[in-house]
Amino acid sequence: MRITGLMFADFDRSALGGPSALTERIGARTVLAHALRRYARVEGLAGRHVVVSPRYAAALQKILHESGEADRFTVVEAELHRPRAALFASARKWGMGSWRGGLLGATYFDEFVTASAVLERIRTIGADGALCLDGAMPVLDPALAGAMVRHMESAPSDTPLVFTQAPPGLAGVVLHREFIEEFTRLDLPVGLRLAYRPEFPLGDPINRSLCLPIDARVARTRARFTGDTHAGRGMLADLFGEIGETADAAQLCSALARGGFHDAAELPTEVEIELTTEDPLPETTLRPRGGRVPQRGPVAESAVLRVAQELGTQDDRLVVLGGHGDPLRHPRFREICRGIRAAGVLGLAVVTPLVDLDDADIAAMIEARVDVLSVLLDADSRDTYSRVHQRDAFDVVLRSIARVEQARQSHRSPQPLIIPHLTRNAATIGEMESFFDRWIRETGGASIGGFSRYGGTLPPDSLLATTPPIRSACRRLDSRATLLADGVAVACSEDAVGRVSIGNWQNSSLREFWAGADRQNLRSVHAAGTQLPVTCAGCSEWHRE
Repeated sequence: MRITGLMFADFDRSALGGPSALTERIGARTVLAHALRRYARVEGLAGRHVVVSPRYAAALQKILHESGEADRFTVVEAELHRPRAALFASARKWGMGSWRGGLLGATYFDEFVTASAVLERIRTIGADGALCLDGAMPVLDPALAGAMVRHMESAPSDTPLVFTQAPPGLAGVVLHREFIEEFTRLDLPVGLRLAYRPEFPLGDPINRSLCLPIDARVARTRARFTGDTHAGRGMLADLFGEIGETADAAQLCSALARGGFHDAAELPTEVEIELTTEDPLPETTLRPRGGRVPQRGPVAESAVLRVAQELGTQDDRLVVLGGHGDPLRHPRFREICRGIRAAGVLGLAVVTPLVDLDDADIAAMIEARVDVLSVLLDADSRDTYSRVHQRDAFDVVLRSIARVEQARQSHRSPQPLIIPHLTRNAATIGEMESFFDRWIRETGGASIGGFSRYGGTLPPDSLLATTPPIRSACRRLDSRATLLADGVAVACSEDAVGRVSIGNWQNSSLREFWAGADRQNLRSVHAAGTQLPVTCAGCSEWHRE
């Protein structure tokens, strides 16, 4: 069979929604030049095509010349239509370092593959399939990509597509023509074939012939090896300096595991900001609310926007409005959403019970392009909702979800993604499956989280805990921070009462307290596994990303 290569070179936008980084440099070459040099070394392809918008054809030709491989490629001038680009950008922002597991079941491949565009190119070329790549893949592993091509050729009837568990940027996806024809006809994203959907009850694809087995060091690495963010390019520049520009996937992942490379952690990757502790469910049994947390806030709008402006200096930072209260209860919630987006923060999420919802709140979230609306529903029936939240508001929340969805559709807006959430515990486990299937069908996404005692603030649950038997350092310490509404910065949202302060975010910059002695000391005691603060010692969430 004839499998061709298709690399999509978008000079307008990155897959995450920011400006294209194809002409940014890593060392002596541009991101795209690095990608082309590796693409040229993928064996087994019937051709190597680069798809680019006609208005950027000259820019592509310049980079092809720079790569020294111009004679090995065919340039295809065509508009890059990605009708779901904004939708998938909002979903993938919250899982940038993994190939799957994103909201809506989105995969890394959904960031740059559109079934109809691939089908059009395959038909024009006369190929049976295509290895699909993004132009922002400066460390594409040619051997891995070639193995994927051979894997499909060896059993085309069993492999409508071939993927690996490699982190984003190391490998593309191989698509069979018949598969692409079907998904184009149904107008479905490619990643849907690799995600759980109740209407397609298939086993996990990583256990099937679709998945090419790879080195465990690569499959277990959580990182984004693309060139579409400043932090990513810095990491790759350091890796190139250490192990060279031709390093393969295993070498890159092994080197990254040793540490010591570009530290994007001058700022946390994700910041959760508590606007207030006011909440419509003060007696809920699932979270510390009401009298179980000190009264805090409402925080000054100016303080929140100062944080947003600092995070906006990077191109991959995320803000969650949540904490231990309902952000919708803040009198300036709408203005805060708009201000955070105007500051240039990449991702914005709102976590709320959604009991109180004004039309103006909905309008503000759509206008500010809030990526994710996480609804703390925690039940699939009125009785269970009343039992776990001590209030009969189940129908109110369902109507609120419907209102947001209707407004989103009427504005033809891909945002916000509505993700109802359920906390797994003894009271909700009987509804867990029906909850997940219901919201996957109705809003496209749902999330289920483990029960937390919030460092001992809540009584234990009777279900068997899912915490691993051997403790390690908290996985969140190097990437997340929670800013409480009284000014105290804590390492994570499990510290509901603010016992383990790492600084005061209203009196100092994020950079100051993130690099400060309190946070560094906390990291040290976690690494040693001794003398943990009481809140950390009582936490069961240390293993979660």
